[in-house]
Amino acid sequence: MPIRPKPPFQKFRPDQHFTGEVPSDHYDATGRVVIAWGKLEANLEDLIWHFLDLSDDDGRIVTARLDARPKLDMLNVL
Repeated sequence: MPIRPKPPFQKFRPDQHFTGEVPSDHYDATGRVVIAWGKLEANLEDLIWHFLDLSDDDGRIVTARLDARPKLDMLNVL
């Protein structure tokens, strides 16, 4: 997959400003996304271990260093 160039830098308009502060509701939403993602990856691992009939210890060896994409690819093959 080719690497895309970064978009050009654009200066703020006079009516725009950046404070660097993140609203608390964004923190909450980010936390919910992180938790949901972790649960999704755990479920992907459980499915892989189930299909390969592996114990938890053996399954961890198979999926320990895999991101979500290789896990999905593995499930697609299984």
